[in-house]
Amino acid sequence: SDSLRAFQGADGDWQRLELDRDVTLSQPTREARADHAVLEGEEMRLFGHVQLIELSVEIEADTVRLQQPNEAADIAGNAENPVRIRFQVGDAQEDRVAAQAERALIRGQARTVVLEGNARIDRPAQGWFLEAQRVTLELDETRELRQFRAEGAVRLNQPGREATADRAVTRNGNQTILLLGNARVVQQGRLDLASDRIEIHTNAERGVVRSDPGDRALNLSLNLDEDD
Repeated sequence: SDSLRAFQGADGDWQRLELDRDVTLSQPTREARADHAVLEGEEMRLFGHVQLIELSVEIEADTVRLQQPNEAADIAGNAENPVRIRFQVGDAQEDRVAAQAERALIRGQARTVVLEGNARIDRPAQGWFLEAQRVTLELDETRELRQFRAEGAVRLNQPGREATADRAVTRNGNQTILLLGNARVVQQGRLDLASDRIEIHTNAERGVVRSDPGDRALNLSLNLDEDD
């Protein structure tokens, strides 16, 4: 940092540190940069153009609050300037996921990332994105995506196909997505499938895995007319 101000308490102990301009933080599993920082007790707050790296997870935000003992983080954005997160999915370097939301919570040394408020996940390598009100990302020890769960007005957009549901969860090593509650899959106006439970491939070319109607009847509409 270019500027440091320190404040002592009545007992003479340091109570608060304020850093300005080009702040850099280094911890065993974390690096951060910001315009300003305040260290008070066991909490550090970072403000302005915050860049946070948790192993291979990259985060950009306006405000980050770090809890020192357990390395938890509370990351704030808003609808106009959301929190942005990038991380690896598989072995291929180009297969990365970009996520954003109005707020993000990191727990367990970046093993769990919770996105809240207009959450969105993009996987460009497979050409799809998912939107929901809340998304929980579960990462493995190398911080690659192991699984995610989405809740609240879930919408999945794939090439030539769109799906909606109340909830969704990935399965089979992120190869499929299970849609739960008022699930519906529409494919280019030719397929309209509705059920309480539908599982589809993340690769749109592989189609629908299966549908389990449960207590609600399966509805299927097909349009077999070819365009002239």
